[in-house]
Amino acid sequence: MFHFIGDTIDQLFLAALASVIKDGEVISPRGIETREIFPAAFELRNPRARVLLTAGRYINPAFAVAEALWILSGSQDSWIFDYNSKLRQFANDGILRGAYGPRIRAWAGHIDQLARARNALRNDHSTRRAIIQIYDPGSVEEGHLDIPCTITHHFLIRRKRLHLFTTMRGQDVWLGLPYDVFYNTILQELMAGWVGVGLGSYYYRADSFHIYAHDMPSALSLCATKTAHDISMSPIHIDWDRRDEEIAATLCGDLPVNHSLAPLSTTLESYRHWKRGACSKAVELAASINGPLGEALRRWYDHLPSRTPLSSVVT
Repeated sequence: MFHFIGDTIDQLFLAALASVIKDGEVISPRGIETREIFPAAFELRNPRARVLLTAGRYINPAFAVAEALWILSGSQDSWIFDYNSKLRQFANDGILRGAYGPRIRAWAGHIDQLARARNALRNDHSTRRAIIQIYDPGSVEEGHLDIPCTITHHFLIRRKRLHLFTTMRGQDVWLGLPYDVFYNTILQELMAGWVGVGLGSYYYRADSFHIYAHDMPSALSLCATKTAHDISMSPIHIDWDRRDEEIAATLCGDLPVNHSLAPLSTTLESYRHWKRGACSKAVELAASINGPLGEALRRWYDHLPSRTPLSSVVT
């Protein structure tokens, strides 16, 4: 077992990257060359330090925010492609068949697993039954291009803090890990607020930690990179009884300026300006966002060729 512990996503990302490069074995699932370690697990002790700021691996925080809200809303609608057009290559007939949102909010068409997990935790702080199942063999068909990598989320309250355990069949360390950790810890923090407890550690296990061969040159260039300084996002909360309305308001930019999700909403608004070519306005809005989201967005814009639409750039 490969095991990593850190206070920030940057620390865990770089440790996992170095381990895959040093100890990984070459395999070729579906004929695609990959370097892999297995199994692997980590503990993120500060889930609010969820925004990757490592120089050389520039994430698109607007996509990270959009994907998190897309999942939480229960959607599999194609508007997510506006934030990352590269996802289209995994769609069947324009639909991502492995989308997590419907599995979480409407399993088998009607079971809201988010509500069930919340109720279990509220009714019994010692429960071991607050589980959200993602992988569904009944929905995985031959020919589907998008197969869920996540198997389960398991919530545990211990010593008045909510811990989240995520199990995955496989994790692409270079491309997917920064975005998966962002969403999963958003889910964890919101659930902690919904059940009225503190925020614990985020635990994560993947049976396969891997990097695809075409990403290895970029990964190798980061081996000696120092971790970014510790920057935590400010606490966030969504009112449980208005969760869908507040998620929708965050997406469309219709939130009060003092709402805890306002930085997420401004991140999306900035992105939309950049995509339309209004780069100056996009940069102005990015400068108004305090904390790691704003820093990551400014780094992303600096990383892009001038006036390049974000939708055409690999995340």
